[in-house]
Amino acid sequence: MTNIIITTDFSTESRAAYPVAIKLAKALAAELNLLFISQDLPMLASGYGLEASVSYIDPEIQAQISTSQRADLENERKHFPNLEIKTHFRETQDLPNSEIVKMANQLKSDFIIMASHGR
Repeated sequence: MTNIIITTDFSTESRAAYPVAIKLAKALAAELNLLFISQDLPMLASGYGLEASVSYIDPEIQAQISTSQRADLENERKHFPNLEIKTHFRETQDLPNSEIVKMANQLKSDFIIMASHGR
């Protein structure tokens, strides 16, 4: 079976790739996997070119952020009506691209679909 990963950061830009994924999945009778990569706050800030003034984040705050992001990921299912889609949430201190590759290898994905802009 063909396996497709769709990445998201919940932005309008990342959602622009959803219709492409839906069309491809329908044409190939593929399995859809929606992937969100969560970075800790200092790593996220540095990804935007900002100096991370906080090198330590309270674990309780990070847990609240993760809980919220997991709920947001599940809410993304509404963009894939009448399609079965699996959601995958990954937390990392690395760059998101390495986690995307890890997930693609784990799922033996045939395609990775992502927007060219977004976070």
